[in-house]
Amino acid sequence: MRTERYTDQHAPRPVATVPASTLRHAVEQSSGAIVITDLDGNIEYANPAFSRLTGYALEEVVGQHTRMFASGTHPRAFYKDLWDTILSGREWNGEVLNRKKDGTLYWEALSISPVIENRQLVHFVATKEDSTERRLLVDALEAAKREQEKISAMKDAFLATISHEIRTPLNVILGFSSLLEQVYGQGMAADDRSYFEGMRQAGDRLLRTMDLLVNISAIISGNYAPCIEEYDVVTGLESLVDQFSQAAHEKRLALEYQPLRHAIHVRLDRYAFEQSMQHLIDNAIKFTRDGRVSVSVHDGPGAVCIEVVDTGEGMSEDFLSHAFVPFSQEDSGITRRHEGLGVGLSLTKRYIEANKGTLSVESEKGRGTRFRVHFPVIS
Repeated sequence: MRTERYTDQHAPRPVATVPASTLRHAVEQSSGAIVITDLDGNIEYANPAFSRLTGYALEEVVGQHTRMFASGTHPRAFYKDLWDTILSGREWNGEVLNRKKDGTLYWEALSISPVIENRQLVHFVATKEDSTERRLLVDALEAAKREQEKISAMKDAFLATISHEIRTPLNVILGFSSLLEQVYGQGMAADDRSYFEGMRQAGDRLLRTMDLLVNISAIISGNYAPCIEEYDVVTGLESLVDQFSQAAHEKRLALEYQPLRHAIHVRLDRYAFEQSMQHLIDNAIKFTRDGRVSVSVHDGPGAVCIEVVDTGEGMSEDFLSHAFVPFSQEDSGITRRHEGLGVGLSLTKRYIEANKGTLSVESEKGRGTRFRVHFPVIS
């Protein structure tokens, strides 16, 4: 395991500026283990810190080869790279799993430097430090990361399977219930026909739940890839607000849209934007018993600001601090008044931020809520 040894043809001869006795005491009193070997790896000197680290006395190791500490876990290629490096006159740095005198395995941070005299490579000096605790921590973190990735992959596969297994029969149920309503609904009493509406609402709710779970899983795991395009915010919001006019009318709420007189173009993922704004408007209507819901667009320097304001229940100061945490709900438990998983706001914020936007909220319990969304405009 030898290559051509390094000969320094150009380096100037070093000039000693510290007395030899001072250097000797510095090495002996160093808290770091220091070992000096010949060019074959035979130990010529080791300081007291080395003895404390390995358990070997100096007289037990002098004349012995450094392989006496090998744990047997590193491949031959590992040591070949080490020797090729130092015999070429370069410094080698790395971590090595070695064995102490009592047989204990430990990791050491090892640095081996060449010693050059009269332009010739004559010795190697190694400094060692016990890095076992740090290495065990790194290994534990890596193992935890691998386990997390495994769990994440299992979760994604589970959600994909559940989504398919629920969507397919649910679409069949909704399709046949719609067909039954068309065939038999006209001859039914009004109260009986309302059963079809109940089935449709329950089915839509379940489909929305699956969409939310799949979407939040995709964006948290990093699998969300936005499809960026140019989008007119003013026209897009007008269409979105129209979709909620019936829901607001049924609750006798005033749903207002205050657009600008001109188009505002941004670059973003249309699906993510529309999902986000739909959730904010839907939430405003859902949590407002009476009063109004207002959607407005403001043109600012380099950005467009969208506000969704309601006169509804509002949020407490304590809940505001974690309103965007997945599965957070101020009104929770089986007695809660509103449906939902508590992932909508978290998904909305992540969608907006993934499209270079920002989302902020102001709210007061019993006084309503104001959401502000900012997106950079196309210059």
